[in-house]
Amino acid sequence: MRRLLIPIAFVLAWPAMAAQPLYREIKDFVVACDNGGACRALGLAQEDGGNPLLLDLHRDAGPSGKATLRLSAARRFAARDLRVDGKTSTVSALPWRDAGDANGGALELQDPNAIAKFVDLARNAGAITIGRGQDSANLSLSGFSAALLLVDETQGRIGNETAWLRRGAKPASAVPAAGALPALPPPPKSAALSRAQATSLIAAVRRQQSKLIAGEECDTSNPDLSPDSAYALSGDEALVLLNCFNGAYQSASLGFRIDRAGRGPARRLVLQAPIRTGDNDGRIDYFTNADYDPASATLSHAAKGRGLGDCGEAASWRFDGREFRLASYAYLGRCSGADPGDWPTLFRSAGR
Repeated sequence: MRRLLIPIAFVLAWPAMAAQPLYREIKDFVVACDNGGACRALGLAQEDGGNPLLLDLHRDAGPSGKATLRLSAARRFAARDLRVDGKTSTVSALPWRDAGDANGGALELQDPNAIAKFVDLARNAGAITIGRGQDSANLSLSGFSAALLLVDETQGRIGNETAWLRRGAKPASAVPAAGALPALPPPPKSAALSRAQATSLIAAVRRQQSKLIAGEECDTSNPDLSPDSAYALSGDEALVLLNCFNGAYQSASLGFRIDRAGRGPARRLVLQAPIRTGDNDGRIDYFTNADYDPASATLSHAAKGRGLGDCGEAASWRFDGREFRLASYAYLGRCSGADPGDWPTLFRSAGR
């Protein structure tokens, strides 16, 4: 049976322009670029303990790609609290916007000139800190410059006036345009399964796939397992999700496609992922916290790397009447105190 812990990913491709998703860990930073060319550099230094200060630098692709820089911590803080290598710095004088709330503190920069100034002040530094002593929150800048260079290269900004690290005289208009996002078809319409039909299909799949289920070491005796489920995919076919395992904070299911009448063989569901991790080869055949929405024909999967939810994988696929097509994918392999909303997007489709 596959482990629910999501390991570090390996890049399938490192393109000059982001047509394929990119994920790379560089010292204390993560670089993630999606299929449209939008990139994020995440400063995630602390594995466990301490009070992490997180940096999230996002930039859209294209000549006028919007950029945002965000520093966040578990407690509220002000720009005057920022120190670079333990010393007061002019980084505090940048036009920060207070973006904190009841759940923690955050400062943001959205002006591209201010972000470029931050980069110039921090690129050769060792750390950024807020507070002092036990109340301090720290961000290691090890890998920051390399992460910025990778973003610039991926977006075609090397030698351009818009580059973060290696600027040049080329105008912004020379930056390649953002990649086109795939459009998804409208969901097919079909009559829902009756309760009796769903029960019959679940039983049929369990009979047909008993050896496979046993090979996956599924625990079918646990009374706390969420119930199996079945959904209509089309007028001829159904999706069956068989719960296989419940952990402390999530469950996992095997997916199958079968004729709605239960006459044909049940085929195990194996779906595309845009990157491969140490636990798969770019495919997902074990669905965590799986759910299917018949109205949108969307199957979703969200696997936490640990209970905190500071790392993991989330994906969704749209059924087009014949196949499931990847609609979205987010991944963070490093568990460093981030929130699930911080998992960077590596694949998106038009309208999502």
